[in-house]
Amino acid sequence: MNTILTSYLLNLRMGEPETHGALTVVPIIEPEGATAQPQSLSFETLAEAFQKEMIEIEEVNESGSVPELAVQNRGSIAVLGLDCEELEGAKQNRVLNTSILFAPESRTRIPVNCVEAGRWHYKTSKFDHSGYFMHKELRSRKNRRVTDTLLESGEFTGNQADTWAGISEMHCAASVPELCSASKDVYTSVDRKVSDIVDSFHTVEHQVGALIWADGKVEGFDIVGNSAAFRKLFRRLLLSYTTSIALNGDMASGGEHGSHSDQCAAGLSGATFEPAVARRFMETCCAIEPRAFPGVGLGEDLRFDSPNVCGSALIHNQCPVHTAFFSV
Repeated sequence: MNTILTSYLLNLRMGEPETHGALTVVPIIEPEGATAQPQSLSFETLAEAFQKEMIEIEEVNESGSVPELAVQNRGSIAVLGLDCEELEGAKQNRVLNTSILFAPESRTRIPVNCVEAGRWHYKTSKFDHSGYFMHKELRSRKNRRVTDTLLESGEFTGNQADTWAGISEMHCAASVPELCSASKDVYTSVDRKVSDIVDSFHTVEHQVGALIWADGKVEGFDIVGNSAAFRKLFRRLLLSYTTSIALNGDMASGGEHGSHSDQCAAGLSGATFEPAVARRFMETCCAIEPRAFPGVGLGEDLRFDSPNVCGSALIHNQCPVHTAFFSV
């Protein structure tokens, strides 16, 4: 693995796990004695940038192009958009195909996948943040598809047909009418049913990430180098994992059981957290040899793939900005 990332991951600390129902969340905390945050990790989250009207995202032209969007960062600080963060509006909703650090006062064309197959007309002239990420299972699937196209062609294209298939599957699992086949319709529905579980978790001081454990195994982890930014992203990232648990419960039982909240609250078999297994998972991630590609914005994009684990990391000026690994 990249020595900068390996050193960073192995020096992080795991905090006290917190368990509610099916979920155990383990805080990932920056190393003891960590120095002041480097300038490379000073950025706004994408949602913050929209709120402050720093960033503008629109179709590349009036006709639009499904796999790409145009981004302008008007601010004097970088903006971080995470892989699978959802954008709402314009001709159809999209998700980012990789994590991107937008340079201050820059224009960038970004690779995206459509997550609203049934609409191709303007709802708004520009995009806004939808408030959601793809759920964990789709995040890991898309991560692998993007890695495949990077290795084949050097492009962050992914597989649009597979994304649409995954969205159709989750509409069926959640019993949500497809209408425009918009993923946000499912996330909004599930969010209402599992919000009590998600909102029962909280971040701790110096936390930069979270490892998620459910059904006797590690689901994955997300780490953002800026602890203030991670706090703002935490709920939406956790909801991504929780939604997968709820939907997979429906898939396993054909949808013939109680609410998503009941599914999460009841707990899954073998859910007792095992710290040694979690640590081995991180060590396994560190052992995977990455492939490196120029980032879409600032930095370098590292891709990781093995039979049981996939992931990616965005590194800028030798600082890990966003790292995510998933069990598959």
